[in-house]
Amino acid sequence: MKNQFESLSDKLLFKIATKVYSYLSNEGVVITPRTSFDNEITENITDAIKPLGFGSTDYLDDEFLFEVIKLNLQDVSNGSLSGQLVRPELKEYEFDTQVSETVYQTQTWTNTIMSYGEPYFLIKVMDYNGDFEYYNGRDIYSDIHDSEINEINIQRKSFRER
Repeated sequence: MKNQFESLSDKLLFKIATKVYSYLSNEGVVITPRTSFDNEITENITDAIKPLGFGSTDYLDDEFLFEVIKLNLQDVSNGSLSGQLVRPELKEYEFDTQVSETVYQTQTWTNTIMSYGEPYFLIKVMDYNGDFEYYNGRDIYSDIHDSEINEINIQRKSFRER
Protein backbone atom coordinates (compact mmCIF):
# COMPACT_ATOMS: atom_id res chain seq x y z
CA MET A 1 0.00 0.00 0.00
CA LYS A 2 2.06 2.88 -1.29
CA ASN A 3 1.22 6.49 -0.64
CA GLN A 4 1.26 9.17 -3.31
CA PHE A 5 4.72 10.47 -2.32
CA GLU A 6 6.72 7.23 -2.12
CA SER A 7 7.32 6.92 -5.86
CA LEU A 8 8.64 10.48 -6.24
CA SER A 9 12.31 11.07 -6.94
CA ASP A 10 14.57 12.08 -4.05
CA LYS A 11 14.92 15.57 -5.53
CA LEU A 12 11.17 16.21 -5.83
CA LEU A 13 10.37 14.60 -2.47
CA PHE A 14 13.08 16.71 -0.83
CA LYS A 15 11.58 19.91 -2.31
CA ILE A 16 8.16 18.96 -0.96
CA ALA A 17 9.63 18.08 2.45
CA THR A 18 11.43 21.44 2.70
CA LYS A 19 8.23 23.31 1.76
CA VAL A 20 6.28 21.39 4.39
CA TYR A 21 9.03 21.93 6.98
CA SER A 22 9.05 25.66 6.24
CA TYR A 23 5.26 25.82 6.53
CA LEU A 24 5.29 23.93 9.82
CA SER A 25 8.01 26.21 11.18
CA ASN A 26 6.04 29.32 10.16
CA GLU A 27 3.04 27.89 12.05
CA GLY A 28 5.16 27.52 15.19
CA VAL A 29 5.54 23.73 14.99
CA VAL A 30 8.99 22.72 16.22
CA ILE A 31 10.27 19.49 14.66
CA THR A 32 12.94 17.46 16.40
CA PRO A 33 13.77 13.76 16.05
CA ARG A 34 11.50 13.18 19.08
CA THR A 35 8.46 15.17 17.83
CA SER A 36 5.34 13.02 17.69
CA PHE A 37 2.89 12.99 14.80
CA ASP A 38 -0.37 14.66 15.83
CA ASN A 39 -3.51 16.35 14.52
CA GLU A 40 -1.88 19.80 14.30
CA ILE A 41 0.88 18.41 12.12
CA THR A 42 -1.47 16.57 9.76
CA GLU A 43 -3.63 19.71 9.34
CA ASN A 44 -0.56 21.81 8.57
CA ILE A 45 0.82 19.26 6.10
CA THR A 46 -2.50 19.28 4.23
CA ASP A 47 -2.42 23.09 4.07
CA ALA A 48 1.25 23.14 3.04
CA ILE A 49 0.91 20.80 0.05
CA LYS A 50 -2.33 22.20 -1.41
CA PRO A 51 -0.49 25.04 -3.22
CA LEU A 52 1.91 22.42 -4.64
CA GLY A 53 -0.94 20.84 -6.60
CA PHE A 54 -1.57 17.81 -4.42
CA GLY A 55 -5.15 16.92 -3.73
CA SER A 56 -6.40 15.35 -0.57
CA THR A 57 -4.03 13.26 1.47
CA ASP A 58 -4.65 10.44 3.88
CA TYR A 59 -2.97 9.82 7.21
CA LEU A 60 -0.23 7.65 5.71
CA ASP A 61 0.64 10.37 3.18
CA ASP A 62 0.97 12.92 5.98
CA GLU A 63 2.89 10.54 8.23
CA PHE A 64 5.27 9.64 5.39
CA LEU A 65 6.12 13.31 4.74
CA PHE A 66 6.51 13.94 8.47
CA GLU A 67 8.88 10.98 8.86
CA VAL A 68 10.89 12.02 5.77
CA ILE A 69 11.37 15.42 7.41
CA LYS A 70 12.43 13.85 10.72
CA LEU A 71 14.80 11.35 9.09
CA ASN A 72 16.44 14.09 7.01
CA LEU A 73 16.03 16.93 9.49
CA GLN A 74 19.56 18.37 9.11
CA ASP A 75 19.30 18.59 5.31
CA VAL A 76 15.67 19.73 5.30
CA SER A 77 16.33 22.52 7.81
CA ASN A 78 19.37 23.65 5.74
CA GLY A 79 17.41 23.41 2.48
CA SER A 80 20.17 21.37 0.84
CA LEU A 81 20.26 17.61 0.25
CA SER A 82 23.78 16.36 1.06
CA GLY A 83 23.31 12.79 -0.14
CA GLN A 84 20.59 10.26 -0.74
CA LEU A 85 17.24 10.97 0.92
CA VAL A 86 16.51 8.63 3.84
CA ARG A 87 12.98 7.24 3.49
CA PRO A 88 10.85 5.61 6.18
CA GLU A 89 9.85 1.97 5.76
CA LEU A 90 6.17 1.01 5.84
CA LYS A 91 5.54 -1.76 8.39
CA GLU A 92 2.38 -3.44 9.57
CA TYR A 93 1.50 -3.44 13.27
CA GLU A 94 -1.06 -5.19 15.40
CA PHE A 95 -2.36 -3.62 18.61
CA ASP A 96 -5.10 -3.91 21.20
CA THR A 97 -7.92 -1.47 21.83
CA GLN A 98 -9.87 -1.68 25.06
CA VAL A 99 -13.47 -0.50 24.73
CA SER A 100 -15.63 0.17 27.77
CA GLU A 101 -19.20 -0.14 26.58
CA THR A 102 -22.68 -0.39 28.01
CA VAL A 103 -24.69 -2.85 25.91
CA TYR A 104 -28.42 -3.40 25.95
CA GLN A 105 -29.11 -6.79 24.44
CA THR A 106 -31.27 -9.84 24.47
CA GLN A 107 -29.51 -13.20 24.63
CA THR A 108 -30.98 -16.63 24.16
CA TRP A 109 -29.32 -19.57 25.89
CA THR A 110 -29.95 -23.28 25.51
CA ASN A 111 -29.73 -25.09 28.81
CA THR A 112 -30.31 -28.68 29.92
CA ILE A 113 -31.81 -29.94 33.16
CA MET A 114 -32.75 -33.26 34.70
CA SER A 115 -36.27 -33.31 36.21
CA TYR A 116 -38.71 -35.83 37.71
CA GLY A 117 -41.74 -33.67 36.98
CA GLU A 118 -42.41 -30.38 35.18
CA PRO A 119 -38.91 -28.91 34.43
CA TYR A 120 -40.24 -25.37 33.94
CA PHE A 121 -41.34 -25.12 37.56
CA LEU A 122 -38.10 -26.70 38.80
CA ILE A 123 -36.10 -24.01 36.96
CA LYS A 124 -38.40 -21.25 38.29
CA VAL A 125 -37.71 -22.41 41.87
CA MET A 126 -33.97 -22.65 41.21
CA ASP A 127 -33.98 -19.15 39.66
CA TYR A 128 -35.95 -17.70 42.60
CA ASN A 129 -33.33 -19.11 44.99
CA GLY A 130 -30.43 -17.84 42.86
CA ASP A 131 -29.32 -21.34 41.87
CA PHE A 132 -30.07 -21.21 38.13
CA GLU A 133 -26.93 -20.33 36.17
CA TYR A 134 -28.05 -19.85 32.58
CA TYR A 135 -24.49 -19.04 31.48
CA ASN A 136 -23.57 -22.71 31.99
CA GLY A 137 -25.60 -23.35 28.84
CA ARG A 138 -24.84 -22.38 25.25
CA ASP A 139 -25.34 -18.83 23.99
CA ILE A 140 -27.26 -19.44 20.77
CA TYR A 141 -28.42 -15.94 19.86
CA SER A 142 -27.64 -12.32 20.76
CA ASP A 143 -29.50 -9.23 19.62
CA ILE A 144 -27.93 -5.91 20.58
CA HIS A 145 -30.66 -3.28 20.89
CA ASP A 146 -28.45 -0.35 21.76
CA SER A 147 -24.99 0.38 23.04
CA GLU A 148 -23.11 3.32 24.41
CA ILE A 149 -19.34 3.56 24.23
CA ASN A 150 -18.03 5.01 27.45
CA GLU A 151 -14.31 5.03 26.67
CA ILE A 152 -11.88 3.87 23.97
CA ASN A 153 -8.38 3.19 25.20
CA ILE A 154 -5.62 2.30 22.71
CA GLN A 155 -3.14 0.10 24.56
CA ARG A 156 0.18 1.83 23.77
CA LYS A 157 2.37 -1.01 25.01
CA SER A 158 0.51 -3.59 22.91
CA PHE A 159 1.90 -2.56 19.50
CA ARG A 160 3.79 -5.36 17.82
CA GLU A 161 5.18 -5.59 14.32
CA ARG A 162 3.57 -8.22 12.11
